[in-house]
Amino acid sequence: MSTGPPGGLAAIRALLAKAEAEATTSAEAQALTARAASLLTQYGLDRARLAEVDLEADLPTDLVIDLDNPWAKVQAYLLAHLAEALRCEAIEITRPGPGTRLHLFGHASDIERTEVMFAGLIGQMSRALVAQVVPDTATSARACARAWRRAWMLGWATSAVDRIKATETQAFDETEDALELAIVLRERAVLVHRRADQAYPGARETRQRYSAVSGYDAGSAYSDGAAN
Repeated sequence: MSTGPPGGLAAIRALLAKAEAEATTSAEAQALTARAASLLTQYGLDRARLAEVDLEADLPTDLVIDLDNPWAKVQAYLLAHLAEALRCEAIEITRPGPGTRLHLFGHASDIERTEVMFAGLIGQMSRALVAQVVPDTATSARACARAWRRAWMLGWATSAVDRIKATETQAFDETEDALELAIVLRERAVLVHRRADQAYPGARETRQRYSAVSGYDAGSAYSDGAAN
């Protein structure tokens, strides 16, 4: 049984690093990230299959991640939704001082996948944001410019995660053992949710709101490779 892509996670990190490079266009970054996501998806499915044979191969675990300012809440939005797409659960908890803290629950391979992809995506998003020119309509006040940038990142992040979700769904649909695998993944999801709920009973999903619609749309388009 395969246990992951050729070259392991190092190959995936290399693709994401190339996507983050300064000379890479948004369209090229999207293609490189799509390839990395495909390999990461296969890695996750293979690890889930392996754990059915060897229970110790991919145990449930958890991880606390601190996100620093600027834009800690936007980073948390990206991380939480990415974690969900990769079969983990993320709960925002109290952090002393500035910034945001998330507690991730999942199987070891899925948390690992989330960490790898988040590092790549946050680097891409940060680099791309620096190159954006805030429209004149949003520069009348510092607060308006900040709102536009925040909305841009939320649009970028939402589109990026949506593509990863689609990759996960397509890979599952194309497996020959879809029925058996569905049972495995459902059992894993129940276990992860139980652990998260035991740690933080009654935790609710939080949503990020934005006011600069043009910024959100521009970020989404850039993420999809429609802008260079």
